Amino acid sequence: MSSINLQLTATGRHFSLSPLPGHLYADCTADEPCGARASHRLLLRRTASVRLLCDTHTVEWARDHGVLSAAPAADSRGAAVEPGVPMHD
Repeated sequence: MSSINLQLTATGRHFSLSPLPGHLYADCTADEPCGARASHRLLLRRTASVRLLCDTHTVEWARDHGVLSAAPAADSRGAAVEPGVPMHD
């Protein structure tokens, strides 16, 4: 199931990152498997490989590769938003 909190889609010259369809169930296959449910598919074109990543590993990969900034995102009120943590009013 795709995460209700993180819906990251990004495409670069050597990668494609997209949410998994909600009907698919798979475990995270990051370099350091965590056993969490995968929420995103990462296609690495140079190696023609696919990784299925949980929210935590998706954000980690995106930050490490310049897709996301290292600073936490902010909601419309300017409050910090942590990945995987629901926002409450």
